Amino acid sequence: MVQFYVIDKSGARHTVRGLEGITLSATLREYGAFDESYFMPHPMEPASTDCHVYVGNDYIDKLTPLDSAQQKEQQRLVEDFVRQNARENSRMAHFIRLTPQLNGMTVALGPIEPWKTQ
Repeated sequence: MVQFYVIDKSGARHTVRGLEGITLSATLREYGAFDESYFMPHPMEPASTDCHVYVGNDYIDKLTPLDSAQQKEQQRLVEDFVRQNARENSRMAHFIRLTPQLNGMTVALGPIEPWKTQ
């Protein structure tokens, strides 16, 4: 089990535990404390959901590296759905797999804007 902390949009801190190898988005969804406004369907995998998170700077280098196609897809999703709320530490939770190195990590749930047009 990997234990990490989630700061929701109201500033409340949640202690969440998830299985190693599972995506952060699936773990957050299963946790059940966050309403639907945090999640959106993942465009490439309709059966999955995704959400925007800000990863604590001390854990950015501990994330499993993405291949170039995954990096491009994550960047596109951030540009399309996070827009002006993007920061250097913005990530889409679907691309984060829980590993022992992420034990103790803090993430903050960030806004998504899938309903806005460009």
